[in-house]
Amino acid sequence: MSLGSNSRFNSVSTCMKGLLYTLTVGAVAIWVMFGTEVGFCEQKRVVLDWHNDAAWHKPGQEVLGKVGLEQMNIGVQSTFYPDTSAYQVQMRLALTSEKAPALFDWWFGYRMRDLIKAGLVADLTSIWEKHIANGEYERSLISSFGYNGKFYALPKMINYYVVLYNRGVFAQYGLQIPETWSEFIGLMEELKSLGIIPVSLPTAQGSWTSMLWFGELMVRYDPQLYVELMDGKIKYNDPRVIEVMEIWKDMLEKGYIGGFGLTLDTLAKAFAQNEVGMTFLGDWWIPIAATQGYEDLGMFIMPGITEKGKKSLIIEGRPTLLGAKSPYLKQALEFADYVMSVPGSTLLAEAQGINSANLKVAGSTRPPLLRKLNDEVSAGKYVLYTRYWEATPSAVVEEVVELLMKFILHPETLREVLDEATKIADSYWAK
Repeated sequence: MSLGSNSRFNSVSTCMKGLLYTLTVGAVAIWVMFGTEVGFCEQKRVVLDWHNDAAWHKPGQEVLGKVGLEQMNIGVQSTFYPDTSAYQVQMRLALTSEKAPALFDWWFGYRMRDLIKAGLVADLTSIWEKHIANGEYERSLISSFGYNGKFYALPKMINYYVVLYNRGVFAQYGLQIPETWSEFIGLMEELKSLGIIPVSLPTAQGSWTSMLWFGELMVRYDPQLYVELMDGKIKYNDPRVIEVMEIWKDMLEKGYIGGFGLTLDTLAKAFAQNEVGMTFLGDWWIPIAATQGYEDLGMFIMPGITEKGKKSLIIEGRPTLLGAKSPYLKQALEFADYVMSVPGSTLLAEAQGINSANLKVAGSTRPPLLRKLNDEVSAGKYVLYTRYWEATPSAVVEEVVELLMKFILHPETLREVLDEATKIADSYWAK
C-alpha cells in the first residue's frame, strides 16, 4: 500500500504525514476505513467515510462531501460494497468497535431497530426537531426513521407507493382517474372488458412484490389495523384482516390484478404495447420504465376503501445512520444537520435525481410526476406509513411474503395462508 497514492492522504499536513508513516499497514487500513482527520495537528479538516451497498449513490454523497469540506471542513469519501449481505455483516461488526463508521446507509423501520436497541447508532432527535420546526419534514416520518419516540436516521430519499397508469390507454378510451373505491373497481372492470390487464403485479421480480397489495389494501381499509398488525398487537387471522383479504381475493378471482409473469423491465414494455392499464409500485419504477423506453405515465393515489383509508400513503425510505462509537461522531452530527437542511437536501436531490424527504426542497429538483403529490404531503393531506417490508420484523416478513405469493397465485388458500402467517408471527412475538 502506497500512502502517497491514497487521495485522502494527499492533503494531510506535514505534521500528520510524519505520524502516518510510523503506522503499520494494518493499523492504517483500519484507520482509513471509517474516517480520516486531515491536518491532525490542527484538528480542523475531517473526511468521513460514507458506507453504502448502492454505488449509484456516489454522485450525491460526493457532492455533499465537496461542499461540506469547503463550508465546514467536513468532507466525505464514499465506500461501496458490491455484495449486500457482506455489507450488512461488515457494518454490524464494525459498529461494535471503537472505529465504528461515521456514516452508513441501512434499511428503515424494523430493519434498523436491532442496531438502535443495541445502542450502536446515534440519536438524531435534536437535529430532526430543528428541521421539523422549520416545516421541512413530516413528524409522521418517525415511524420510518425512528423508534420509541426518537429519530435515529437521516432521510436520504423518499419513495411514494402509488398507482401508475397508462396515459395512452386512458386517453384512447376516455377513462377517468377514480376518486372513490367503487370507481376504482369500475375502472378495473372496464379495462378488463377491453382486453387490457387492469393492474399488473410483476411477480417474476420475486416474492417480495406480494407484500405491495397486502400493505396497501390494509391502509386503505384501516391504517390503525395495519399498524397494530405490524406491531404484533393483532393476529393475521383476525376477522378484520380476513375481511381485507376477502376484498383482495375477489379482485384476484375477477382478473383485476394480473400480468404476474412480468419483471419490472418487461412491465414497461407491456405498458408501451398498451397491454397493461395500471400498476401499483413505488415511484422508483418511473425511471426504470424510462430506461425501457416508456415515459407516458400518469399517477394517482389509490382511493380509500373506507373513510379511514383516504389519507394513507405508504412510503419507502433510504436511511443514513451514524455510528454511536465513531471517533468522528461530533463531526458526523454536524454534517448530518447539513444533509437534512434545505441546501444540503437540494444538492443531494439534484445530483442524484431523487425525491427529497425535505418538503422545502424546490419542486424543480423532483421527478415531474411527484411534484403535486409532494405539495399535498407538505400541506398535510396524507399520513405516511412504512411499507410492509420494513414495518414489521424481518423474521416475520420474509416468511409471510412467500405465503402471500401463494395466495396471489391460488386465492382459494386465503384462510390457510393467514393461519400459517399467524403461527409465524406468534412464534416471533412470543420470543
